[in-house]
Amino acid sequence: KRPITGRDNVSLHYVPGGTFELPDNRFEEVKSFYMDETPVTNLQYVAFLNEVSSRITISNNVVSEDGKIWLILGEITEGYEPIIYRSGEFIVKHAGHAACPVLRVTAFGASAYTRFYGKRLPSDTEWIYAYQEAGEAFNSLSGVPCEQRPIPTPVILLDANILGIRGLNQCINEWTTQSFKNQGDDPRKGPVYAVIGSISKKEGENVWYSTVERQPWESF
Repeated sequence: KRPITGRDNVSLHYVPGGTFELPDNRFEEVKSFYMDETPVTNLQYVAFLNEVSSRITISNNVVSEDGKIWLILGEITEGYEPIIYRSGEFIVKHAGHAACPVLRVTAFGASAYTRFYGKRLPSDTEWIYAYQEAGEAFNSLSGVPCEQRPIPTPVILLDANILGIRGLNQCINEWTTQSFKNQGDDPRKGPVYAVIGSISKKEGENVWYSTVERQPWESF
């Protein structure tokens, strides 16, 4: 199916449904869904924050809504401070950083962004399924260890896989909702969040992956 355009003007690519193998060798059916072509950028998240500025507070570089932390401002690496708050609005400090993935967003902040634009976070099952269905994307950064890749790196340098999605498992951990929880978990407590993005595969072996449960107020 053809890509569609979201309300945040980002292309979403179709991921066909199919069967997914769980870690305990069970199989689960995954319904088809659409996924953003790229990780959310600094510019996109700044535009979102300015749209909802009346709902949020900024204190000691912490951006929050009703006590729920969305984003931690400040320097991420030496000399790299992508988002600042000045004269009542959020701005990308340097134009060259506008197209780089936004970092230090919490699960609360990621979920708020998706809800505002009529989307949702993928489940960890959907994320892994999309990665396995599309195969690993080879790009100009292939073979370069994550710790040696430059921060920031524009999303356009993350080559698309066969589904048209950029950045899956390319050294950027992403928020998901966790679907492997025990049936006894209380759904009234809301979703359980996890970060994922460090899948490895050795020759002749199955894909190894892990979803790490994290608190929704943590940022990375």
